[in-house]
Amino acid sequence: MMRFKPFALAIAAALLASPTVWALDPTTTAAIPVGNQLYISGSTAIDPALQAFFELDASDARGPCAVGTMDLYKSAAGYVISCTGRAATTLAGLNIAILKQTAGGSAVGIVNVARGTTASGFTAFASIGSCTLGAAQAAVAPFMAYNNYSCAAAEVSAIPNAGVSDEDPTTFVGTGGVLSSDATALTAANGLQQPFAVIVSKPLRDKLQSAEGLTSGSELLADQPSLTKQQLAAILSGQMLDWSDLWVFDKATHTSQTQVGTGGAVPTSGVHICRRGDTSGTQLGNNIFFFGQGCSKGASVNLITLPDCPAAQQGGEAWNGGASPNCPTINQTNMFAFAGSGTGEVKKCVSAQALATGDTVIYRIGFIGTDNKSTDVAATPDVWRYIAIDEQPPTLYAILQGRYGNVTENTLNSSSASLAQNGGLGNHGVIFSYITANVGNKTALAGLNAKWHDSMQLPPAAATTGVADTGLLTLGKPTGNADALTIPLSGSFPAALRTVSGAANTGPASTMSKTLVGGAVNNCNALFQVNPTG
Repeated sequence: MMRFKPFALAIAAALLASPTVWALDPTTTAAIPVGNQLYISGSTAIDPALQAFFELDASDARGPCAVGTMDLYKSAAGYVISCTGRAATTLAGLNIAILKQTAGGSAVGIVNVARGTTASGFTAFASIGSCTLGAAQAAVAPFMAYNNYSCAAAEVSAIPNAGVSDEDPTTFVGTGGVLSSDATALTAANGLQQPFAVIVSKPLRDKLQSAEGLTSGSELLADQPSLTKQQLAAILSGQMLDWSDLWVFDKATHTSQTQVGTGGAVPTSGVHICRRGDTSGTQLGNNIFFFGQGCSKGASVNLITLPDCPAAQQGGEAWNGGASPNCPTINQTNMFAFAGSGTGEVKKCVSAQALATGDTVIYRIGFIGTDNKSTDVAATPDVWRYIAIDEQPPTLYAILQGRYGNVTENTLNSSSASLAQNGGLGNHGVIFSYITANVGNKTALAGLNAKWHDSMQLPPAAATTGVADTGLLTLGKPTGNADALTIPLSGSFPAALRTVSGAANTGPASTMSKTLVGGAVNNCNALFQVNPTG
């Protein structure tokens, strides 16, 4: 028998290298007990970071999954992450499943959790055994290899154990159906920082560049145009109907003004706003930044203008460029204000390639999270550009330096009652506590942010070392934390924003906060500088 040992060892080594061996196949995943199945509703903004956290390889001990055990199951909109908990963590040895729905926005991560009501769009766990294996994802540091499965079964509604919102529940009160009783029923834990930015159609970006004395069509960060916060507030609130209403100063001397629109007795450069539904945290975050929604007394505070289709105001709708699914008599391309059901729909609206009736130019504007990058694929469509606000770009480095402030701190929301849903408490609390303590992991975020390197300086402009990157940030805390930066920042930044090793004084760790010392997160607070080393 000894002569077969080398062959057996070779087979064992090959099996250990395979991403499918230790992974939880559909049969094993389907057998995960209900007490280890955690249902999470709400914001889609955290989805990339949540998945990246579970994908962490052995380079970061805080990764929740034993290397080689993770699988990702995707249905029409929702997804399931399954794995075996990593040794030396509170999840050690547990087979767990995280079920995340993506319909309805941040308000669903508050209201449905607090009230114990069902949320739609969860992957059908009872049918997960029928999901089809697709192409495996190769390991790319700091992430492990894993299997991808496609699930064709109809999605289901379920009561969430926990939720995620781009803003804390207290700030959300009065928006998207959130009541004060919902906020007080929940415990909200800080997650990570989500920056937002204004995006425009490429023709509008090019026109703003020429109007501001910059090189039209240039992709250099130094040539990206800027609008003031006041100008953007006037545009987004519906005070400007045509871009001819807007005049901008030259960027070099701020002495000469140029009209942006076509001008004339009958301008043909209509404003077209691409916003989100009211239940979206992206919508609320930008209403807070531009208008102080929910943070100012009195009824005279402006808001982002209402959509042309009233039926899409709450949850938004999909973009098709033609007849609105909710208001069939209204053409989406002609809308003054379109409400998208997700970030992708806003990008399609801004990127629309067709002229609206009466227009001779395609000048469109919207806002999204900075964990996005234009692919410049017209067929999608996905052709848009970020612009600066008050001459400060929405880059990670600008936030780190305190120059850009359109940022929210999202929260992970739960209660003892919500964690006991879906078969009792089980390990729901243990799993969710581990997520809340570690999801804002700078190793995972650095790896994830690689998707958005140089999103403010696209080709053919030369790549940078990090100054033009957008993405997500860990929390800037006024007390010491494992991912803290040393103040003053070293000369290794902005390149150190891209470091995935987790080494000290590197990575996308914020120096800013909305959480006062000893207080709870409050997104009505202005973003302020903190010393993250305490």
